[in-house]
Amino acid sequence: MEIPGYSQFRRAYKNFSPFELVIFAVLIVLIFVSGMGLLSRLQEKSSTTVPIRGGQYSEGIVGFPQHINPVLARSNADQDVTALVHAGLTRLAGDGSIQLDLAESMEVSNNGEIYTFSIRDDAFFHDGTPVTADDVVFTISLIQDPAVNSPQQSDWNSIQVEALDSKTVEFRLSQPFTSFPFTTRIGILPSHLWQNESPESLPFAGLNVRPIGAGPYKVSSINRNAEGIPDRYNLQAAVTYPYSSYIENINLSFYATAQAAQEAFVSGDVSALYGSNPSDVADLKTDKNKVITRPLNRVFAVHYNQNSNDALVDVTVRKAIDSVIDRKRIVNDALYGYGSSLTGPLPPVYGGDTVESVSSSTITAANEALAAAGWEFQDGQRINDNGEVLSISLVTANIPELDQTADIIAKNWENIGVSVTITALPVRELTNSSIRPRDYEALLFGQVVNQSRDLYPFWHSSGQDDPGLNLSMYTNTQIDDSLSAWRTATSSSQRDEIQDTIIETIVKDLPASFIYSPDFIYFLPEEIRNATVPPITVPADRFAQIDTWHIDTQKLWNIFIQRDDISNQGASR
Repeated sequence: MEIPGYSQFRRAYKNFSPFELVIFAVLIVLIFVSGMGLLSRLQEKSSTTVPIRGGQYSEGIVGFPQHINPVLARSNADQDVTALVHAGLTRLAGDGSIQLDLAESMEVSNNGEIYTFSIRDDAFFHDGTPVTADDVVFTISLIQDPAVNSPQQSDWNSIQVEALDSKTVEFRLSQPFTSFPFTTRIGILPSHLWQNESPESLPFAGLNVRPIGAGPYKVSSINRNAEGIPDRYNLQAAVTYPYSSYIENINLSFYATAQAAQEAFVSGDVSALYGSNPSDVADLKTDKNKVITRPLNRVFAVHYNQNSNDALVDVTVRKAIDSVIDRKRIVNDALYGYGSSLTGPLPPVYGGDTVESVSSSTITAANEALAAAGWEFQDGQRINDNGEVLSISLVTANIPELDQTADIIAKNWENIGVSVTITALPVRELTNSSIRPRDYEALLFGQVVNQSRDLYPFWHSSGQDDPGLNLSMYTNTQIDDSLSAWRTATSSSQRDEIQDTIIETIVKDLPASFIYSPDFIYFLPEEIRNATVPPITVPADRFAQIDTWHIDTQKLWNIFIQRDDISNQGASR
């Protein structure tokens, strides 16, 4: 059969009637649309969406940075910029565990006392200078120098550091400490730029406000206010960072108050914000932003001082009053749902314990337990054989969430006949007049648990007195031994087993009633994707995986992507 040629099609086209021309045009359009649809479906099945470099966002932060320096950073503003500009040997993974950053390997001696890190060959400072073992030694030496007064000094006491060669650094610990890799997240300073600074001149060096680090972002420009204080940092993705961040620019604006930062967010001057009160979330949420929440590594508890209230010596009394605390209501009413209920001394990794509302049977059981312990219910009070009234003085900070929490707890206790007085003090006064001298019967307060989830500072008997953090003045020799053993355990399974025993014993002894862990509330632009945020100890932890966040994407045909790239995309990041 002979295929019609161009001339034959042309003659046929000329012979079309107006109606036939319309039909022909419609057929051509249908064929084109169908072809594009088939091509689109083929591309959808045969291509992969991948992140690419590009895009920017702006963030509002309360406070003004003074020391963008891992050795000196104290404020949230300092730590936020430091986390973006500087990098350490290790960093937090998305689940809160530890992973390598500027180090390519880590070896631990059999006795757990020697850690040896090899630094990546592609690790460079923003000025193009390679990161070396000498830079690590220099940074740690500054931290350990008492004259520098580094807030990190206590983490590095008694640790010896030595450069074995230009890319290998060795840390020697006085005893095994399996959480040590969390400590090596400290940013590394370029020694060639800082070596001429003395401890006295260090806080005033210009590099504190115009830093050069080895982190994912470098400073591209700085804006100063009328007083000459930096109030805006424009950061650009650093090509020297081994993992090559996707988001091209991050602009950080700084404000004197939380209200000013929130107003800038509402007006659109900034598109990201953290630190808002839970009560404000509903007003701040729009279709242009999203709310990311992660557990804060904070444990809020009522600590019982058995030395100040004889009734609290009886564990039956402590368990009875603990059982009627309506944790679910506290999270819903005081935290607007942005928190997790707790029944133990550790904050949650992803979510808290499932705690139901206090039932009538629980209240009945608490009443029976108090009566069995010698506290009979008379005229609305609990009175023992000596005529003493069961009363508890509860002290806390005058912060709205804690005020409301204390009120709920007081009502819960009064419901079973316990007399309660509440004292709410400013944080500084509470610290100086109550916490440090341990002058309280019951203290509602929050404590920060570090990323390694080490309970030693809070429950070892050595921390009973100020400046220790054992606010319940808890003493249990078996727990003391277990807390020490957890720190030196060499396997994760062994540590988990020890920690389970610690938690079970503390919950059984109940030196405190564990109430809640609040959420870290973070507003980000809707366009930011893969915004992985680990559990938060300090707000700067949110940037631990910043190099994996992205805004811009493109579709690539799978034939142009190596199979390993598709299956392991981002795994090496």
